[in-house]
Amino acid sequence: PKNHHKPPRNHHETTTPKENLNVKYDLPTNVKFNKELFQERMRVARIEKDYSYRELSEFTGISKSTLHLMETKCSDIVPLVNVMAVAVALGVDMLYLIGIKDDKFIEY
Repeated sequence: PKNHHKPPRNHHETTTPKENLNVKYDLPTNVKFNKELFQERMRVARIEKDYSYRELSEFTGISKSTLHLMETKCSDIVPLVNVMAVAVALGVDMLYLIGIKDDKFIEY
């Protein structure tokens, strides 16, 4: 079989930034968590920010009805992208929201 990869012409040649963007990452699409803790922490963080569901929807791109369900009647599994969007909009660590850590602030 032919090798379809062209070797670098010299030792200085590397991939271009555009080629680097094609790297595929295996990230989970859903996250399993303690739903009661998540709901309480989401509700408290939303109230502390004084956000209505409408305002949080505008910040996250998640519908008001979905946000309401996430906060009141969600299943044990929620799309990771939704959890991340809510955490960013509320200014809290995603790991705090899902109950993995107790410090709600993001550590840099």
